[in-house]
Amino acid sequence: LKTPTLSLNYLPNEFRSIKNLYQFALAPEDEAKSAATRIINDGYQRGVVFVPANEWGQRMLSSFETKLIEINGIVLDSVKFEPLAQDFSLDIQSLMGIKNSQLRHQKLRQKIQQSIEFEPRRRQDVDFIFLASNSNLGRLIKSQLKFHYSGDIPVYSTSFIHSLNDQPESDLNDIMFADVPWVIEPNKSTISDQNIYTNFWPKESPLARLHAMGHDAFYLIASLNKNNNYTEIKIAGGTGELYITPDKKIHRNLKWAKFVRGIPKELPPQSNP
Repeated sequence: LKTPTLSLNYLPNEFRSIKNLYQFALAPEDEAKSAATRIINDGYQRGVVFVPANEWGQRMLSSFETKLIEINGIVLDSVKFEPLAQDFSLDIQSLMGIKNSQLRHQKLRQKIQQSIEFEPRRRQDVDFIFLASNSNLGRLIKSQLKFHYSGDIPVYSTSFIHSLNDQPESDLNDIMFADVPWVIEPNKSTISDQNIYTNFWPKESPLARLHAMGHDAFYLIASLNKNNNYTEIKIAGGTGELYITPDKKIHRNLKWAKFVRGIPKELPPQSNP
């Protein structure tokens, strides 16, 4: 390519770099890595992962685990759940060690030959849960975690958990997630453009992340044409703080929010470890 060209997607990793081709995507891997960083900065180290049994879930698991290990975290266990399911009890019991607690109770009852008062106990070595899920499944899983004695464990997720439907999501309370600034808290350079979308296309709010991507693509093209040393380009964009890696891929540092009374509230920023 003779001219700097911006593609709105990533080539598969097995493709070699192409001269003047820059790649920009709302890659879920960026969000998984951001979650790992956030978890370590919050003081947690050991946790479990709950992802759907599909290609997207595998990508999230792989990216999250790779980044977490890189910054000295530990994935104790992971479970891939069926995306069309409604009941996740068996998966949660397996992930949280509740089955083992029940088996110990059964063995003890058989040994002493009488009934005993029993309450299942989850494993105690889990600092956090990383949940990759949409909002519909997230509501079910969050409530079932609470039912299975795991409601006190911090839950981290990605933007997929936030449906952008402008309705309170009380069942998702306390879940923390990464998302684009355009959605969480617009920065000064994007808020005027965001107001245009809000005023003229109010029903298109579920497409907000794509609006942010279009906004950033426009300014990235301008920066690529102006700068010779592209790796020094840093843009406070609608999809995050953008930077370019040597493989000419544009990555994002995201904002973080937490569901409080069903409404996402911005969390303080953190530095990368």
